[in-house]
Amino acid sequence: QEMIEKRRVMALEREEKRWSDIREGETKQKSKSECSRTKGLKAKTNMSGLHYNLISQEYNEGEEGEKLKLKDLYMKHRMEIRKNRMKINSGTKCGYNIINGEKIPPVIDPPSPKKPQIN
Repeated sequence: QEMIEKRRVMALEREEKRWSDIREGETKQKSKSECSRTKGLKAKTNMSGLHYNLISQEYNEGEEGEKLKLKDLYMKHRMEIRKNRMKINSGTKCGYNIINGEKIPPVIDPPSPKKPQIN
């Protein structure tokens, strides 16, 4: 009889601990969701990571949009320089096109893009 009573008390304590842990987890989850709601973290999940609008094909206004625009300009500049280097190094060295005989115009590198003035 004493052994059965001991088991019953142990089971009761174990069940009470389990329910207190569940309640504690619920309060933590509520406080976490309340914190994210006040900070607006969930609202940012559907925002694009790029500072570029894919629909209007324009850069976003602000510092990050300007940085992305400048980065793209530098990439295009490097692409033009590479194209010119390939034209110089992969063609004929005689100064004219060997297929149609036209004179090859001199290769001029484009000017480097300038940083936009931030007001």
